[in-house]
Amino acid sequence: MRIILIGAGKVGHNLADRLTSEKHDVTVIDTSEEVIERCQDSLDVMCIKGNGANAKTLVEAGVDRADIVIATTTNDESNMLSCLIAKRLGAKYTIARIRDPEFNESQMLLQNEMGIDVAINPERATALEISKLLRYPFAGSIESFARGQVEMVEFRAQKDDVIVGVPMKEISSRCPKLPHVLYTIIEREGKVIIPGGDFYIKAGDKVFVSASVLSITNYFQCLGRNVSKIRSVMVLGGGKITYYLAKMIIPMDIHMTIFELRPEKARALSEQFPRADIILGDGTDQDLLEEQGLDQMDAYISLSSRDEENLMTGMYASKCGRKKSHRQKYANRLF
Repeated sequence: MRIILIGAGKVGHNLADRLTSEKHDVTVIDTSEEVIERCQDSLDVMCIKGNGANAKTLVEAGVDRADIVIATTTNDESNMLSCLIAKRLGAKYTIARIRDPEFNESQMLLQNEMGIDVAINPERATALEISKLLRYPFAGSIESFARGQVEMVEFRAQKDDVIVGVPMKEISSRCPKLPHVLYTIIEREGKVIIPGGDFYIKAGDKVFVSASVLSITNYFQCLGRNVSKIRSVMVLGGGKITYYLAKMIIPMDIHMTIFELRPEKARALSEQFPRADIILGDGTDQDLLEEQGLDQMDAYISLSSRDEENLMTGMYASKCGRKKSHRQKYANRLF
């Protein structure tokens, strides 16, 4: 396929490398002369210095013959505008990296109006994966649908589960307190079964259930799976990942303590999340961590912009005996 890649930073460069290894015809556009030279030296791609939101630059790159245009610059507005112009000039398919929380609420409207076929938000995806680990430490696999609003969770049925031995059509009447979920698939002795009304679950079956995030969470609480539920989380860094994570887990009655060095960012977080504790200070300071109750936390998540800080503070939290310690690199280094 013919692919135009706008923005060749860490994300764009790695993506271009992967696409060329798969024998795609890739053209890279970037405003930086240094970045263009690096791509020419290390990648088998055609390089164009220019602004990907400029129609003249896109025409020079052959946008009218492009199968896919991917915009991965650090500027969301530029990515969206690039996709809009590319689609108007004849590109078949467009993908934009949109990271800012300001655009998250109206993302679908923006996609429809600007001709963006797929919008990728690495920070939100990272927060979603962390939230899954916090909420379902027992699960075999977790898949998200409808932009994270619906989840399908795999678990193994145990003999004392209230759903074992009960026909599907009778679960609601026999277990009225159990939230309604969709029993999507049952895997038994290597065979995949789509359950009907007369089907009943046996101990040892792999069960896949789907529902909204809140219903799924309450469902496993009723089953007694979340006996060691994560109730308190300490987070280093108040960036975009932390914002998305807070939006996901605070409604689940998980208390967050967030360390942020920038006064204006700390103030914004305190206004956005009044139920969280926002600490203006250095989250790598061991005395401050202990003062704020690190030893009482169920989980510690390190999300600063420096990998070294994330690794060292995560190791320190693990040493303090935390139940879970997630040492996450900054999102633009993961994606």
